[in-house]
This record gives sequence, structure tokens and C-alpha cells, in this order.
Amino acid sequence: MARKVTDDHTVSWDGNRWGVPREEVCAGLRGAQVEIERRLDGTHWLRFRGRYLPLMPCPNAIAIGKSWRP
Repeated sequence: MARKVTDDHTVSWDGNRWGVPREEVCAGLRGAQVEIERRLDGTHWLRFRGRYLPLMPCPNAIAIGKSWRP
């Protein structure tokens, strides 16, 4: 399912915020249209330009408007 990456390198999916780990962030990711995958092993991945980047659940601070960097 297609999603748009926000300025803080997070995506919203299934009512939750998911972040790309800082060491995995690459040029052009911010604002890009990406695909999200939930794999059979329970992990979540973001597909961007043929690359698969791991996603981590964001802490609840995002929900109350505080800035957070994965």
C-alpha cells in the first residue's frame, strides 16, 4: 500500500507511526511515495526505489506532537 514519507522520515499505517532508522535514511526519501510491507515474520519494511528499508514503531511522543527522530 502506498504511503508518503513525512519530513521526520516516518509513515502512518494502520493507525500507527513507523520510522526509518537514522542509519538507513537515504537521499530523496523525505516526501517520497513508498510502499509498506508487513512480512510473515511480523517485521515491517518500506520499499523505496527498489531498496527495502526496515521500519520501527515510533514512541507515543509522535501522537502528542513532540518531535522524534528514529
